Amino acid sequence: EARQARARHGIPEGALADADARHPLTLRLYAEVRAALTGPPHDTASDTTAPGSPDPDVPVDRDQVLTAHLDLTCLRIATRLAERNGLRGSAVRRLAARVAGQVHEAARRSIGTGQGGLDAEAFAEVFGWQTAPDRLGGGPGWAPAVLAEGLFVPAGTGYRFAHEELADWLQGIHLDLDGALRALVHDHRAPRHTDPVPHHRAGPVVQALLHLARQHGTGRLASRLADLTHALDADPDAWWAARLLTTTLTRVPDAAPYTDVLRLLADRVVAWREQ
Repeated sequence: EARQARARHGIPEGALADADARHPLTLRLYAEVRAALTGPPHDTASDTTAPGSPDPDVPVDRDQVLTAHLDLTCLRIATRLAERNGLRGSAVRRLAARVAGQVHEAARRSIGTGQGGLDAEAFAEVFGWQTAPDRLGGGPGWAPAVLAEGLFVPAGTGYRFAHEELADWLQGIHLDLDGALRALVHDHRAPRHTDPVPHHRAGPVVQALLHLARQHGTGRLASRLADLTHALDADPDAWWAARLLTTTLTRVPDAAPYTDVLRLLADRVVAWREQ
């Protein structure tokens, strides 16, 4: 089934890392990026090499796909804006970089909201409707182009990222991870069973943990995962510790660097069952 899905999207076998080669959103976004670079996708059921682009030597992972798709979307938004402003060439790419900066600003602002979106006022402050904010150079507002390219969609009285996983990934980049872990897991002064964050907002915290390993190495992530295991030892019913630990371990590209954590967790599971 996954092979057929990749064929429908025109994705050659081996182009994506094994862990992400079955993930529906990754397949879809990768296909969009690839189509923008090589032309319309074709059925690869009998031909695993798309025209105009050789198979990559190194498979790409979900993080790389999300990065490429965000870059492509920001470029498309910038192209829409450039058409109204008469910009061409390198000026469009510079504008795309500024658009990306505002998208990251939107992600930062939406971290602390219960639903992970922006209210109408915040959305207007970031992108502008009739005119862009002065810090962006003025001119026509960016909000219509952002919505037209499908990066954000209306949600209630505000707006949210169209893809929840993209939102989690972006917000995870900017999340104060240690502060979040203190509030959600390690601060025992908080009332029991009273969470400062809804359970459905676990995604950005998981992404922040994965981002920690990408940016600072697996040792830093292993340390945080060991802390979560110890938190479970102190309170086996701790929802956040269990969810963050298990979800992150299933998402790491290679479990080998976390062998000690897995062994520690296995020992705890045995001890809990013997109680």
